[in-house]
Amino acid sequence: IQQDPLLVAEAILGMGQAKLGREELEQAYELFLEAGQLFQMIENIDGDGNALLGIAQVHLGQEAWHETIARSGAAITRFNQCGDPIGLADALLTLGLADRGTEDFEQALLNIEQALQLYDQQQQPLGIADSRSARAAIFLLRGDVERARDEQAKAITQVERVMNSLSTPQQWSMFLRQYAELYAQTAITDIRRNQDEQARTLLQNIARIAGPQALTRHLQTYIDAIPTSGEDLTEEERRSNTDLVRRIKHVLKGF
Repeated sequence: IQQDPLLVAEAILGMGQAKLGREELEQAYELFLEAGQLFQMIENIDGDGNALLGIAQVHLGQEAWHETIARSGAAITRFNQCGDPIGLADALLTLGLADRGTEDFEQALLNIEQALQLYDQQQQPLGIADSRSARAAIFLLRGDVERARDEQAKAITQVERVMNSLSTPQQWSMFLRQYAELYAQTAITDIRRNQDEQARTLLQNIARIAGPQALTRHLQTYIDAIPTSGEDLTEEERRSNTDLVRRIKHVLKGF
């Protein structure tokens, strides 16, 4: 029996997306490449766009910024051709994250803002949350903690809106674990704003639903990335960073 080539291509694309979700990047790349070739053979523009986007997201996971930018741009062209606003938003967000990786913050904010508008128009709360979270990360890199915290609060509102539509505590737990990094980053922003108790309360509330493991992992990764010694640091930076690490560890003990 001859299999429908569109169904085969879509199945391979789905397998690639599952591998990407598990961070099995090499296998995901091969599957997206195969899906893209099949979509091209049957001249399915939207499918080809999704395969290109998958490859871009693999490159993003590998921090290969320029390859991500090239593949995201190609995906954007396909989604514009076939009029797929959600695919376009996903590609613009991926492009913005790659721009952030190259430290082109202005271009990153422009692309993420376009993605945010599309997600808003299409009523995609998790797309909105991802875009807000991406903007927050840029504001943090610029040292603008108040704007970052505002974006994080708006992202959390969207995440919790979706969580509240789920029916069981098990579903809430599994769902929130996917957003542990957002909550951990928000707590760190609070600590940087000298709102340590607010950070502790936020983490305790999420740990009760989703468990502490993922939060602890993200916070420890952040602690490990803060430089507290070395010739590049001034005495003031060394003192400030050491104090920040101490306060994050203190908050971590509370849940």
